[in-house]
Amino acid sequence: MHVRKRDGSELLHIRLQDIEAHNQAINILKAKGDKTYRVYLNSGTLQGLVEYAYEHNTGENEPIFTLTRQLVYNIVHRYGRTIGKEIHPYTLRHSFAINWVRQNQDLRRLQLLLRPSIK
Repeated sequence: MHVRKRDGSELLHIRLQDIEAHNQAINILKAKGDKTYRVYLNSGTLQGLVEYAYEHNTGENEPIFTLTRQLVYNIVHRYGRTIGKEIHPYTLRHSFAINWVRQNQDLRRLQLLLRPSIK
């Protein structure tokens, strides 16, 4: 399974109750355009996310990450500067798609990974 690359704003709303461990997925409820999307994670990433939430005493209905959209932007931008690049959260999504295509992966699957609506 692949972790779908998104901009940082969707991370701000992930709650424990949005995780479907049996499907290895997270439902993103406050995504762009007020749509719901499913993000598939590998088991290690999913386990790490759940462990992080429990270590930080996150309630079932509380956001797992206490970040603002601006803070996510600043973090990505700062790490970009350390490698001499101008990058933004959306750059990560774009890079994921470019690399997917360069590896001759299935374009339909890429489309699903980038915008799989479950609404």
